[in-house]
Parts: sequence; structure tokens; C-alpha cells
Amino acid sequence: MAYTYDISMFRETFESEFTWLNGFMRNVRRFGYRMAAIDPAGKREWNYTQLNAEANRFANALKKDGVKKSDVIFMQLFNSPEFLFTYIASQKIGAISNPANFNFSPGETAEIISHNKPRVYLYDAEIVNTAVRALKLSKHKPEIVIAVNNSEKEFTVPEGHILYEDYVRTSTTRSCVCRPRAPQAPPRACRSTTSTRCFPLTTLSCTFRSTPRISR
Repeated sequence: MAYTYDISMFRETFESEFTWLNGFMRNVRRFGYRMAAIDPAGKREWNYTQLNAEANRFANALKKDGVKKSDVIFMQLFNSPEFLFTYIASQKIGAISNPANFNFSPGETAEIISHNKPRVYLYDAEIVNTAVRALKLSKHKPEIVIAVNNSEKEFTVPEGHILYEDYVRTSTTRSCVCRPRAPQAPPRACRSTTSTRCFPLTTLSCTFRSTPRISR
């Protein structure tokens, strides 16, 4: 088939650069101050800059524990912010996110764990009994098991497991707590008049002391 224009540049760009993560980071750069996610149950919300920062917290925590490209991160989570953080964090470190239905039985969950051999397993605290039984049944044992508790119910963390917040808190060091100002359209900055790498100047004011980490 004869083309009326040269499609080679479009094809090369689309096939190598058009990824989900690049699309997300475009929104972070261009619309960082705009609303990205809302958690009605917890009455929380994040703009794109804040959502990216939360994903980086988890990505850096996983990276510190040696989670790398092609490792499997198995998730049995409700429709929660942590599901979103985990999905984005997986993209950032090149890991494979493996979501599964939280209604699965322990046997079904164990079968998936045995087959996919995840390095990390996240589950919602509401299904802790399923998670514990599944891990006993599974031939494969994930190295990192994280419980996500977004309820107000009392929750006892099983031996060998860790709460999500404790996991990211102990793996990242911050010198202050970031409290964004009221969302507003910030000024934009560009490196040159021809560059497309424009980004909103963040309203977050915080100093981070850490070893090299994921920051984009």
C-alpha cells in the first residue's frame, strides 16, 4: 500500500514512546495542580503532582527491597488509593502488576500465587483470612506481604506481614510533611521557546534527604 506521507517517525515514536507511564507523566508535567484521584470513603484527594509523589514513595520502598523489572506484584485490593499507587509504582520500576479478584477463595488465590510466583503480595485487610490461608496453601511464598487497611476496624497484622503505611514509612525518609496549598493554576516554565518539556511549578515546599530515588 502506497502512503501519501512518511509514517516512519510516527511509527517509531508510537511503538517505543507511547506508553501508559509516559501518558501519566505528561499529565504530571502539564496538569500537576489538577485533580487526579478522589477517595470518597477516606475523604482524601490528590492532584497529579501529589499522586505521582505517593507512587514514588511506594516505588522507592519496593526498589530499596530489591524489587526490579519483571518481578510480579500481586494485588488483591478493593477499589482503593493503594491500588492506584501500586499500579503506577509497578510501571515506574518495570514490575508486572497482577491484580486479582478479592472475592477469590483461599484455594483460588493460592493457585494464582503458585503459578505467577509474585515477589510482592498486597491484600486488603478485610480479606486477611483469605490471604493467610492462601499463603499456607501456596507452594510459592512471596518475599514481601503487605496489608492495606483503610477501615476503622481494629486489625492485627499477621506475623511476617506489614501494613502499607508502615512499609512506605520505614523505607523512605522525609525531612518534613508536605502540605500543598489550595489548588490553583501555577505559572509554567519552559527550557526554551521550542521545547515541549514545559512543566507547572509545584506549590509543594519540602526538602527530601535520601539516596538517589525515583523522582519522576
